[in-house]
Formats: sequence, C-alpha cells, structure tokens
Amino acid sequence: MSAAATLVHPWGRGQEPMRGRILVVDDHAPNRELIREALTDSAYEISEAVTASEALERLRGHKTDLVITDVRMPGLSGVELLKRLNKEYPDIAVILMSAFATVAGAVEAMKLGAHDFLTQPLKIDELRLVIQRALDRYGVRLDRGSSIDAMERGPGFEDMLGRSKCLLAVLDQATRAARTSSTVLIQGETGTGKELLARSPTRRESRWLHLPVQVRYQ
Repeated sequence: MSAAATLVHPWGRGQEPMRGRILVVDDHAPNRELIREALTDSAYEISEAVTASEALERLRGHKTDLVITDVRMPGLSGVELLKRLNKEYPDIAVILMSAFATVAGAVEAMKLGAHDFLTQPLKIDELRLVIQRALDRYGVRLDRGSSIDAMERGPGFEDMLGRSKCLLAVLDQATRAARTSSTVLIQGETGTGKELLARSPTRRESRWLHLPVQVRYQ
C-alpha cells in the first residue's frame, strides 16, 4: 500500500515555490519515513512506493524528478528498476541505497547510470546533499533562497567560489571520492585550485588522515 504524495517545504500558505518531485521506493516503511522526515525542511514533494512495480505504475501518471530506491526488495530489485528507468525515463535521476553495499556494487550501479549509491543507515546531511546535486545535475532548479551556495558546495567546500555547472560537477566527483579510501589524482592548469580542492575533503571525512601530496611537473 503506497502513501499519497506529500508536499514538504518551509514556506507559508499561498506561496508556491518550484519544488523537486521525489519518489521513494522501499518495502520497509521505517526507511521511507526516515527519508520523509529528513526532508521536512526542504522544497520537495515526496511520494512513496513499496515495490519497484508500484513505482513504475506511479511514474506513468505522475511527473517525477528523482527516484530514491532500495536495492533489495520483493520482485524487481532496485538495480532492475534503475535499468528500467534509464530506458523508459532517462530524464529521472536515480539514487540507490542499501544496507549491504559493497564497492563492487556501487561501481556497477554507477556504470548502469545511478547518480549515486548510499549506504544504510543513511546519513541525513549526506542524503540531503546528494539529492540536491542530483536535481541540479538534471536541471531541476528550486527556490531555495540564499542557502543555495552552501547546499551546492556542501560541507568542506565553502572556500570554493563559483556556481558554474563545470565546478559543481567537479565538487560532486570530489564528494564521492571523499567517501572512499582510494588514491585520487587531481590534475589541472596552474592556478585552477587543485590544492584547495584536494584539502577540502580532509575537513569533512575522518578517513582522510593524511594531507595531500603535491607533485609538480617541470
């Protein structure tokens, strides 16, 4: 049984800001409720589905900007849903989440077209940031007031100036890299902010125990 769509935003009655329409797909009601509560202060219209099949049925009659889906569900899995969405609704951003996430699974999801792969239990701040960047990448612009810069850059990137699509794409990649233990190589012309970018994740991820190593080419 699915829940009706609920508008979640901080504006008063009579105001109609542009809002992102999000469909949450998970067979566990507490998980759906957690996401809904995490977004109570944001400009989103939230709807829910218990299964992938129900989600596909709902999408046929409701405009949706973003789908957040669990991987393991009865019937079609979240990965199978991702494949269907990429084929039938290529303009919808998709975020996968799982309590059984692996590096291999996350890489495979990204190759299949997922915007991001989140590990459960979800981190609320990370969830909000990933959702906003997914909507920004897919061209959904919200009326979010003066907080837009902080939300787009996220914690750790406050010193990065600018709001171009290219910069936001780089910060998006840096955010994903910061959640891994992989070695990352940052390349670019002199004066483009490579060192600043390299140091930013160290302020937001405890696993980054060492400062970046600078390599200069002659």
